[in-house]
Amino acid sequence: MRWRILCNAALFAATSVVQAQSSTESVPTIRTSTQVVLVPIVATRSNGSTVKDLRPSELRVFDNGKSQSVLSFERIDDGSAMPDIKPGTSNLPISSVANRYPHFSIILLDALNTAWSDQVYARRAVEHLLDSLPPGERTALFALGSRLYLLHDFSSNPEELRAALHKLSDSAPNHGTVPSSDSPYSAAVTYSALASFSNLTHAREVASGFEARFYLRNRILQTLDALSAIARLAKNIQGQKDLLWVTSAFPLMVHGRDDALDSDSYYEQEQQTTRELSSAGLRVYPIDARGLSSNPNAVVNIATMQRFAADTGGEAFCNNNDLSSLMRQALKDSRAGYLLTYTPRNFRVDGSFHTIRIRVSRSGVHLRYRPGYYAEALPSQAHTRHE
Repeated sequence: MRWRILCNAALFAATSVVQAQSSTESVPTIRTSTQVVLVPIVATRSNGSTVKDLRPSELRVFDNGKSQSVLSFERIDDGSAMPDIKPGTSNLPISSVANRYPHFSIILLDALNTAWSDQVYARRAVEHLLDSLPPGERTALFALGSRLYLLHDFSSNPEELRAALHKLSDSAPNHGTVPSSDSPYSAAVTYSALASFSNLTHAREVASGFEARFYLRNRILQTLDALSAIARLAKNIQGQKDLLWVTSAFPLMVHGRDDALDSDSYYEQEQQTTRELSSAGLRVYPIDARGLSSNPNAVVNIATMQRFAADTGGEAFCNNNDLSSLMRQALKDSRAGYLLTYTPRNFRVDGSFHTIRIRVSRSGVHLRYRPGYYAEALPSQAHTRHE
């Protein structure tokens, strides 16, 4: 089967509030005007093991500091509804999480921030991952070079995805595709072009001072813009979503000759981008394309990966040469845990960012989830289509 993203030219602003739809099964119908916030949760103990028996009675949910009632709370890995719902809330007799909230994965190969030798290794790791995808897995492939390009839209056909990935060859003048004529991706690109741009950027950074800082700053802003574009596309998809970002990343603080007077910070821009990703429901899983690195400067870029993961409810995977294994771990993480939904009280479409806080009463349990969403109207024209 194949899933295609349909979006209008305006690319509506990001939102993570999803709209419950009527089912053909004999279940209660939720009116389309109801705003339902979808919150995937990963629960772990202090030793890193997962918690598989969490109950909704152990949780308190806050939206902008105001307590909320849980609408539903279910295990993701087996789709079983949790019977222990707080008094006064509705326990929907729904069939399975997978049917109502399908899972979508986006793989982004970042040539802009990754050395050529690491790009080749990363591409092979993605090929191995595609060979082991479970049946029905919906996956899209993107590449980032001088701009962002869609290599293949969402598909559950691994052969189609592998064919698109094979076009990323330094010897073959093959091109990626674009989503549609009204998309922001207006041209095709060869992987050679991506690699050439990346190599040029890295070479200039090694050169010297001012020019190196100029290209680094430009690279940071281009990457943030690309991640925001992915968030705008992903927000139109109703379901669980994750972004596997295969990258070497970048620092969020660029120092000049005089660190006190000639430094640029990108923490504010990073927060804006991660809020867009979180609002779109995208959990970011950065995969360090460098593998195990002895470079002491690598820790700075790893810190950036960890911030993107923490600010979206994902997890960063670094310092391991088995990139395929890291990617499988990321997919496993995104498919474990729980799915919580609630309807915000006195919800208003005002465009403000709503913070989500979830407290757990059980001692020694840590929760990982997306931190919030923008209170915006649901798109009426953008949607996903099954072909």
